Amino acid sequence: MKKNQLFLCVGLLCLLLSACGYSREEKALMKHYIQQGSKNAKEYIKEKYGFDADVKKCEHIYPGSGPVPDFSPMPTGNVYVTMHYDGQTFTVEISGEKQTTEGYDDYQYDEIVSAFTGNFQTVTGLTPTEVLLGFGLHPGDEKHNGLVSTYFDGNNLQDVLCPEKMGHASAVVSLVNGNLSSISYKGASLYQDLHVTNVNVVNYLSSEDMAAVKYRYTSGKPGVWHNVLGLHASDFLYSAQRDSQYTVINRTEQDGIILCTFDGAPVNLTPASVDDPEAYNGNGFIEAKQIAQGYQLSTSSDMVLIYYPKAKMDLSSHAEQATLTYQYYTANGNLSHGRLPAISNCTDEDYLTGVFYNNGRSDVRIAAFTDNH
Repeated sequence: MKKNQLFLCVGLLCLLLSACGYSREEKALMKHYIQQGSKNAKEYIKEKYGFDADVKKCEHIYPGSGPVPDFSPMPTGNVYVTMHYDGQTFTVEISGEKQTTEGYDDYQYDEIVSAFTGNFQTVTGLTPTEVLLGFGLHPGDEKHNGLVSTYFDGNNLQDVLCPEKMGHASAVVSLVNGNLSSISYKGASLYQDLHVTNVNVVNYLSSEDMAAVKYRYTSGKPGVWHNVLGLHASDFLYSAQRDSQYTVINRTEQDGIILCTFDGAPVNLTPASVDDPEAYNGNGFIEAKQIAQGYQLSTSSDMVLIYYPKAKMDLSSHAEQATLTYQYYTANGNLSHGRLPAISNCTDEDYLTGVFYNNGRSDVRIAAFTDNH
């Protein structure tokens, strides 16, 4: 019986593997894509820039995966061609199906970013410490950002970034201890002056603070990421067609705990008791144990970033499971307990962090717990 089952499994495996390969015709077509794409890339670069570049690698582009995995997907016919010229390596995206000189490349990427940086300085009078620019065929993509078809002649930055035709172009500009308030009035129009769809300008307290924020490029409105800036930035500006905002980060320290808000509303901490640990069991804990002083948190702010020093905690056991908690009364008068979400991408190892979203909660009390299980 077991031998029959083994034969059956082997047979199914062979059937699966045979279904995962490419036919002779498909292999020939894929080889054609690589050969034609490589030739097209060389001709495209020659026509656009006037020089002969070497092809280092040519890769197929595959369609996005669907709900059912395809172990032998056919490429789209377009290819990524890695090229080299005069000490510079760059990428071309072009069709490999038939002869063409219509493609996209990032050969001028550094030149375009430099031009954008100069334009930013001219428009704002501020000197960026870092500029992260997402544009082209795949704006912001880690590997293929900045692929454009238009030749940059030094005077057509708007045409190259071309948000109307290419979807969008986003910029994140980092300053260190700059006077960002001097351009706060430009919030509604800065994106137009810079020829992008949207721009975030972040003013960090120091170079060390800027380095502490691990992921500084996120296209679009900063609502999903600006909470990481609380301990590290003084203010930031967002500018886009339908929305703009200039935000000053309000930072206070109470009893060694740092509190940050973004709407100017005051926040206050008062030492207070919290419920017995058993009340937190089942809310992210199996055997909750309080490891730090509890506080009542009073504020009308929509969001508060909390940095609770680990030095004020008893981290003698299960320190890796330590988390900030809160208890509160809902609008219906029900008492609730739970964990505060940690501040994402935070590298501040001296603090236990949490994000408090108000939502009309009352008698809010925070503390630090670990799971003693």
